[in-house]
Amino acid sequence: MELSPYNQTAIFYNALKLKNAKILEEDETGIMIQIHDSQTALVLQSNLETAKIWLDKHPPCSFDLISLYGDALCDLFYRIYVMQRNRGHNEEKEPDELDRLEPRDQLDPVNKRDHGTNQIDLMSQKITRLFGKSKLFVWPENQKAEFGDFSLTFKTAGLSDFSWIRSHYDLVSDDELKEDLEDGRLFIGYWNGQPIGFAGMHPEGSMGLLEILPKYRKQGFGKQMEEYLIRQLVEHHLAACCEVFCDNFISIALQKKLGLKEASENCYWIELESES
Repeated sequence: MELSPYNQTAIFYNALKLKNAKILEEDETGIMIQIHDSQTALVLQSNLETAKIWLDKHPPCSFDLISLYGDALCDLFYRIYVMQRNRGHNEEKEPDELDRLEPRDQLDPVNKRDHGTNQIDLMSQKITRLFGKSKLFVWPENQKAEFGDFSLTFKTAGLSDFSWIRSHYDLVSDDELKEDLEDGRLFIGYWNGQPIGFAGMHPEGSMGLLEILPKYRKQGFGKQMEEYLIRQLVEHHLAACCEVFCDNFISIALQKKLGLKEASENCYWIELESES
């Protein structure tokens, strides 16, 4: 599949260019990758017959986190596991209300901060713990990353900053945060010599981890932090892209204000966790 930093394939482009992922499957209509040193898979495939073959070959229950690009692919994923959940039931049984709904509507989009309670059995080993629906935003082709002068200064965060960052941000595990710091993917912004927040890149190369300390919010610092990330990525010939939960209207507005364009398909993140 031809990958580009300017469309739906931007995150796949970054992950492979950064050598942070391996290709599990690929053809002219799609690609499936796994992020190195993790049990995270990303799937983009417009041919649903091929997608089913891939999901049979690499069962989602073998991952901790899987990202599906596109409503149709999400529907396929759900139908596969609804069938597995109901396997052994009487085929003539009247379908329950859950089975009448469109699959992607059966779980509400959940912000990871809230860890929703919706769960679906996936075989006997795994259950879904989170169903997040997000929008992908990408930096347009041929658009220069030129911004005004920054009032902030920036430094690359290191392991010595772990405790301070952890005290303000809990959306990744300790191990993930340490890996981000070791790999130089996090940056701290300073105003008048004081740290006001931080932002960085996820292992697959998308922008994120943005946090501005409460006393410094609504002063344009979040915009400056992301502008700095965009410049870093564009200068290194990478895709300046990010995924934003569909109910995070403030962040969506920020992406549009910065000039990023919304990609054509939604992304569905499904976190899988062993049953206890």
